[in-house]
Amino acid sequence: MERLDNLNYQPAEHASTIEGVETDLFLTGPQEFLIRTFCDLLKAQPLWLKLFGDNIDPYMRMDYSARNFPSMRVYCDKWGRNFETWYNNGDLQIDIIWPASIRRTELQQIPMTIASALEQQLSSPKFFEALCAKVPGLNEFGKRLDVDMSKFFSYGEDDAYPFTRLKVGFRIDLAAWARYLESDNRTKDEPFQRTLKDLRLLVGVIEGLRSEDPDAVDVTVGIQQSTNPDE
Repeated sequence: MERLDNLNYQPAEHASTIEGVETDLFLTGPQEFLIRTFCDLLKAQPLWLKLFGDNIDPYMRMDYSARNFPSMRVYCDKWGRNFETWYNNGDLQIDIIWPASIRRTELQQIPMTIASALEQQLSSPKFFEALCAKVPGLNEFGKRLDVDMSKFFSYGEDDAYPFTRLKVGFRIDLAAWARYLESDNRTKDEPFQRTLKDLRLLVGVIEGLRSEDPDAVDVTVGIQQSTNPDE
């Protein structure tokens, strides 16, 4: 456990880092903040906040109290890269757990209503653009969608609560992610260290204009790239 303490999440120090937080060991990965960003965007929508309150959790939470329902938990069990496409593909799982007080006549209608509302939310170009702003390389989100309303959430030994599960497909363009690495002073070869310095144009001509002796001016104009991260 002590070694895991090295994964100390902290606000990103570099101005170009758009994901928001990083660790001292590995900085950030392509789909690392997709789930948290998705939950934050939902919480920013008054209607979702009114329905779920604070119970929109960016992990597979298991310790809910019955008073917390309805609740939403968002997590990812599997993702990977297939063949040579250079895309990461995976699914976000969204579990909506319903209270026991939901009437039997509503067990079909209410989950259908909320699942349909989420589908429309995922189809919003503005919502997708907001995700892309915090998830570099995000290429697809919600193009693949599966809804399963046959699940039950076990609570204790005797209680079970109905819940709806949505699987939301996502795709990360790793070529776009590599371009983001460069903007964050990293490279594909060294993604965990900032070895690049921002490209700078050495405007030697300005210095030349300041000199009273044009013959004494030795000007080099070009691009300088430093490999020292401390400079």
